[in-house]
Amino acid sequence: ALMETRASVLGSRERVVRGLLLAVVMMIPLAYSAPLIGLGLEDINAVRHLDEGEYAILDAWGGVYPQGPLYAGPFKINHIYPKAFYNLAGLFLYPYSALHGEDFRAVLVVWRSLNAVLGAGVVLLLFLLVRQVFGSDLVAVGAAALFAVTPEFLEWVANVRPNPLEQLLIFATLLACVRLCRGFSYGLFLVASLTGALAFATKYGGVPFLLVVPAVALYAAWRGGAGGESFSDVVRGQARVLRWILPAIAVAGALGLAAYVWVFSKYGFDGVSLFTGI
Repeated sequence: ALMETRASVLGSRERVVRGLLLAVVMMIPLAYSAPLIGLGLEDINAVRHLDEGEYAILDAWGGVYPQGPLYAGPFKINHIYPKAFYNLAGLFLYPYSALHGEDFRAVLVVWRSLNAVLGAGVVLLLFLLVRQVFGSDLVAVGAAALFAVTPEFLEWVANVRPNPLEQLLIFATLLACVRLCRGFSYGLFLVASLTGALAFATKYGGVPFLLVVPAVALYAAWRGGAGGESFSDVVRGQARVLRWILPAIAVAGALGLAAYVWVFSKYGFDGVSLFTGI
């Protein structure tokens, strides 16, 4: 009994130490970003002098937040990323802009602060992913620490580009895929599909998941079924659902394609004129 108690105490101490190490590693992007959040806020030209890319993104989103979350343009097509990260920031900036008007300082502070927090989330997701693959907290903490001090990662968490959110969603998708490989689950498949799609909506990083997620789910269902069902039962169940869904998708896709062709023809099949005219 005494040996078991000592082993339990040692195990608890190890878990505490590993938890503290993980907390320290997660603080790296926050500690690096904190002194830089207010950099260049005294004047819009200071932002342009410090980072032309940040200025271009700020210029592209100028006037958007006061219009509300459903406003879709016009954007400057050469300067804009997909909208997921900037709409996420809108959770704070839409109500702020409605009350106080648009202020580039508030926009930059929210963008930079959000990236710092998301950077800590990226480190946590990488830790969980590596631990799931290698089964070792120590290896996972080491991998997360190495990633957290990478110069390019630190640059991303200290500016306004959407890379930290994209990385967080990519790691979340990979984590769901790894867990799918160990046992099929409709919930995990849905999570992997959703996070992969959101990664694409952030900075196109979810493109490979168009093939990876269905392939992993198919492999998991073929290997072990789902919830006691065999692979053939799973396929038959999905076939009954898809019998109704696929025709609806086909009709909606045909209507969307027809509308796209009509709009495209309106601009003389000129893609630049189409996007700048929206």
